[in-house]
Amino acid sequence: MVYGLSSEGYGLAKPMAVAGADVWIVDESTPSAIELKPEVARTYPDVHSLRTDEPLLSLVPIDTAISRAQYLFFAPRLRAGRDDHGAELGLKLKDAAAKLPKNSAVVYCLPVGLGDSADHVTLVEHTTGYDAGAGVSYYYYPLGGAGGTPDMVGSAAVPAGTAAPPGAGDDEVLASLLAAGDGREREIVSLKSAESVHAIRVLSHFLSVHSMLEVYRLARGKPSGSARGGGAPLAAEYDSVFVDDMVSGMYDLMMVHATLENSSAVLSQINSSAKAVVNYKKYVVDTVRHIVKAGDLRPSKTRVVVSWRFDPRTMRTDKAKAARMLVEMLHDHITDVELHNWFDADAALPPAAASGGGIGSVYRSDKTIILVACTEADLDEALEHGEDCDMIIVKANAACEAIDMLSAPHAGQGGERRIGAAGAPAAGRGIRAKTGPGPRPKGAAARQQL
Repeated sequence: MVYGLSSEGYGLAKPMAVAGADVWIVDESTPSAIELKPEVARTYPDVHSLRTDEPLLSLVPIDTAISRAQYLFFAPRLRAGRDDHGAELGLKLKDAAAKLPKNSAVVYCLPVGLGDSADHVTLVEHTTGYDAGAGVSYYYYPLGGAGGTPDMVGSAAVPAGTAAPPGAGDDEVLASLLAAGDGREREIVSLKSAESVHAIRVLSHFLSVHSMLEVYRLARGKPSGSARGGGAPLAAEYDSVFVDDMVSGMYDLMMVHATLENSSAVLSQINSSAKAVVNYKKYVVDTVRHIVKAGDLRPSKTRVVVSWRFDPRTMRTDKAKAARMLVEMLHDHITDVELHNWFDADAALPPAAASGGGIGSVYRSDKTIILVACTEADLDEALEHGEDCDMIIVKANAACEAIDMLSAPHAGQGGERRIGAAGAPAAGRGIRAKTGPGPRPKGAAARQQL
């Protein structure tokens, strides 16, 4: 069974159910567990469609479902707005393990720091009354995250520095369940090895982000000899790296951070990477402020829209937290700031369920709109629907480029507007966009107009 009706939890349960396994999912918002039958799993591709349609499903009390479980996949959603989730997760894990039968297994699917699995093993042993590896098994399998789901599973029964032999009892059954979705084999390793590999993947991601942001920051202060804006991409491969990618896995990074010694060189790398992401958000805010000032826009007639598609039902709250922080930082300078998440609209939820209402509520306004596109999908939608609006789009990628789509009534004399890149010299470094009558380019053509 899967503890937690999260996107990752459902994504894990769905292929198991289709393959014929007896699967139950605990919805933490209700006192019941739902049965996921093969026909239901085939009908609903994700947890959003399942919750939207609300089909009639078999229900049993949570304790009853857990008492029948051979494997308990622990994949709850973290509570948004909290920085310390340790106590919350400890209580949930204790509740989930309390009714586990003998010879069952717990598979912990959230990320942990280096050495944290030992505390979870102790909690499970104390709660169930069984020793790990004897009456109950414990595995570590972090779903998702910056580095993606790994191809290895940590086991409390495997000594550090060794790997479990293929076909070793419960390990073989677990590996076959996890392979139901993609057919890939999972290597069973020690908990220490699994924690270390996940930490390396997370650190590699953020060190790459840190390097990219620092090089862009340095490049902005150097003459380029180019007529394009000072924030233009250094290479095409980085043009599609948006703030959504930069903050993905921040929870994983902080879990590793919490378990390191103060003198650790890795700790210094983590602090530098986290600071680079925070500084980038400040640069986005500075870019918006610069647009308002350079365009001589009236604050009372300007609306800033942070358009950020992120899945609200994932286990982690990285993106929701980062989006709120960006809105708060913008609020310090602009009164009218809104956050719009089109994820639910993309998932075909009723319009009323989508954050902020329909498309018209964002792109149709009597104010000049500065839209901060936080993913490539948000950028594409803004280019498609904002072509006839008084809008400036800020691409929240490493270059933080601005696309001026303002119409003639707001364009000033001559139907043109010059907006210099934030932090760049005004002469020869501005954005010159023709905004008079005539069709505007769409998609890639619009992106090339700067």
